[in-house]
Formats: sequence, C-alpha cells, structure tokens
Amino acid sequence: MTHVFYHILIKDTSKAFDGDYKEADYNQVMTTIDEFNKITQTMYDKGYVMVSIKDMAKADENGNITAGEILLPPGKTPFVLSQDDVCYYHYMDGDGFATKLVVDEEGKIRNEYVEDDGSVSVGDYDMVPLIDRFVEQHPDFSYRGAKGIVALTGYNGILGYRTDESYETRPADLDENKVQWLDAHPDFSLEKEREGAKKVADAMKAEGRPFKGIIFFGLMLTPDGPKVLEYNARFGDPEAQVVLPRMKNDIIDVFEACIDGTLDQIDLQFEDNACVCVVLASDGYPLAYEKGFEITGMENFKDKDGYYLFHAGSKFDENGKIVTNGGRVLGVTATGKTLKEARANAYEATEWVNFDNKYMRHDIGKAIDEV
Repeated sequence: MTHVFYHILIKDTSKAFDGDYKEADYNQVMTTIDEFNKITQTMYDKGYVMVSIKDMAKADENGNITAGEILLPPGKTPFVLSQDDVCYYHYMDGDGFATKLVVDEEGKIRNEYVEDDGSVSVGDYDMVPLIDRFVEQHPDFSYRGAKGIVALTGYNGILGYRTDESYETRPADLDENKVQWLDAHPDFSLEKEREGAKKVADAMKAEGRPFKGIIFFGLMLTPDGPKVLEYNARFGDPEAQVVLPRMKNDIIDVFEACIDGTLDQIDLQFEDNACVCVVLASDGYPLAYEKGFEITGMENFKDKDGYYLFHAGSKFDENGKIVTNGGRVLGVTATGKTLKEARANAYEATEWVNFDNKYMRHDIGKAIDEV
C-alpha cells in the first residue's frame, strides 16, 4: 500500500532557502505548504483515499495476520499518511517553519508562526491542520475518519512545547540550542509547557487521533536511589540496545499490543543474563567531525551468538559501501552471564570493526570491574 510521508512543512521558503548550511537538507527532505496542498489535491483527483494502518491488517487470537477489509468504491486507491518528528525543533527557529500546534477558539487544531516583527500568527501551516481542512471540504478523502499518523520523538519536547525535564533542571551538558532557547525565554515554565501540550493532545484525541507508542526513561542509580535523567517518546539509543537483546518476546507482538491497547496482556520476559553496549563514534563528536569513511569488519559479527552491531550514523555510498554518516556511528553490543563478562565481550567486539577516525570511550561499565 502507498505510504505518503512528510516532515514539518515549510511556510516561508525565503527563510528556509536562504543560502545557509541547512538549505541543502531542507531542500532534500522537507516539503513546502504549497507543494503539500498540490500533492494532496492531485492524490484526491486521482482517486486516492486516506486509510488507517489498523484497516490494513487484522490479527486473530493466535497472532496470525491477515489482510484487513477496506471497502472502497471502484477506482479508489487506499494510502497511509504520516508525518515524522512533530516536535518543531530548535534548529528550525527563524527558518520559516511553524513553531507549535495550538487549539483555536473553535477547538480546532492550528499552528502558531512567529513573524519577522515577533508577532504570532495562528493558522494552518503544517500537515495536521492542513489535512483536517482538506477533509472538511472533501470528506470522501478519509476512510472511516482516518487522520494520518503523527510520530513524536520527544527530542526538544513534543508538538512544539518544551516538555522535557532538562529544560527545568538545566544539567551541565544541556544542548546548546536548548540553552539559547531558555536564555531567550526567561519566563519558561515546564508546568505551563506540559499543560499546553496536553491541551493539544487531548483535542487531537477527541478528533480521532489516538496517542499510542513508547515512552523511554533514562535512569541513573545514585546513593539516594534511581533518578530520571530524561524521557523521550522513542527508544533511547544506546540504552535500549542493551535491553532488547535480552527480551524473549517477539517485539512485533509487543508493538501490536501497544497499537491495540492490550499491552497489559503481554507477559514481558527477559533472559537471565547481562548486556553492555559501547558506542563507536567519529573522532571530534559531538562538535566537529568528518564523515564518509568506509566501515570494515562487520562480517565478523556473522553467526556470533550474543553479539550485535547496531547502526546509528552510517549509510551506503554511491559505490554500495557502508560509510560513516554521523557522530555516533555504531553500537557494539554483547551479552554475557555476568556484567563483567558482557563488558569484556563488548570491548572485544569493538576490535572487530573499524573505520578511519574511530573513537570510543574505554570507561563504559568501568565500575563493573572495580566491584
């Protein structure tokens, strides 16, 4: 089935394509409001109808998947719509994007946009309100009230609201863009931001957009007990990379239970072992680093039970070779009967794979060896 996918839409092209270092990325992966409207109209004219992913398939009590029943008139074609990272990141500020989702006086979802003079306009500047307005005019474009999928990472908060705890605690290693935003907003209130996000989320749920997914907690043990470092609406990496290899359940069953609202019926089970992950990064990360170096030795992980190589910042180059493409490049993960054994296995495996400017910390789990 066709899947149409968008990032945050560009409202003002003169700001997005102003010749700075972000222009090329915006040009490659972003869509303008005008383009979105033309694409949506063209799809409607050609007989496409938006459906929910839950209409695509169904599962019986044994977990067997069969095709769902989508009853469309002849000549109509189903498709799924989604938008990624509906968080309105700081790096987009001043580049011609909406800044958040809001609820207007009529209870409808709209966007805020900061004008050049600092004033705030409210209107339809992104996918959620734009698709709502289109369906209001063309109700036959939506099958059984399908709304499209909105994906949230939690990075910089959600829906344009700065809901992450780090904005209030301001740890020493707080991202520079968060620091700059906080300096520019001295009246910041985490409670008010969360209230704003909840108001929008409640309105979206009332419109037929259920909120389901993952919440990840980053924890650290302290003499005073466990403390929350952060939480995100996604799997944390590399933190989740030491949890999932130990899980006995089929992860697809767990995801489906999240979607169906039956997670309480899943008996999550984990192996009685330990797991350690060591990140291989590009030297210079997180500041300045080079990319495009070939990664070799990945074949050494083949048929190695209990060893895993998670890709984070890599890609295929024009010759089909896998090369570095980010700061955190690989997560080398290994299990063991004990934490000490898992740590030794993970560090051994870091020697199996190589690339120019490879860098890693050597103190991951150091306390394990000191106990």
